[in-house]
Amino acid sequence: MPIKPGSARIVSHVNNHLTPLAVIIVAPAFVVAQLPRPVAIATAVLLVYSVTMNYLSVRLLRLHLGMVRSLRVASNYAVNICLLMMLYNYWPLAWLLFLLMSIGIAVYQSPRDSTLISSSFAVILLGVHWAYGGDSAMGWATVVVLAATIVIFNRFVNGLMRLPSSPA
Repeated sequence: MPIKPGSARIVSHVNNHLTPLAVIIVAPAFVVAQLPRPVAIATAVLLVYSVTMNYLSVRLLRLHLGMVRSLRVASNYAVNICLLMMLYNYWPLAWLLFLLMSIGIAVYQSPRDSTLISSSFAVILLGVHWAYGGDSAMGWATVVVLAATIVIFNRFVNGLMRLPSSPA
């Protein structure tokens, strides 16, 4: 089933803003984070794959919505979870990838599904922090605030998507 023109514009708009922002979030890690060579290579490969897949999928969505949408969503989840896990100790701003996914989900999903998915991202972030030995009160306070930010931004954007259109 092809995607409707209005939906295609929304997908393109989200993609044209969130994909470059994901690159902006990750790219500085190559310069300032002193990534180990295997982490740098894996990060570069995942970033190139993600950008390519996201831009190609927007074009393919016009032909077959269901399969491409599922592949795009699963791929973005997997790539961003891998990037967070690889970069967490080197580039703390990697958590913003989960915020971007949460915002993207908020645009397309029902309030219930949107909240469940963004809460899952928040729990994964907490789990990654724990897995990397987060043991200080400051570290836990910080990551709890970041996890809450993921869910609250999701709820905010999801709510905006349900407001009546402005006359502008």
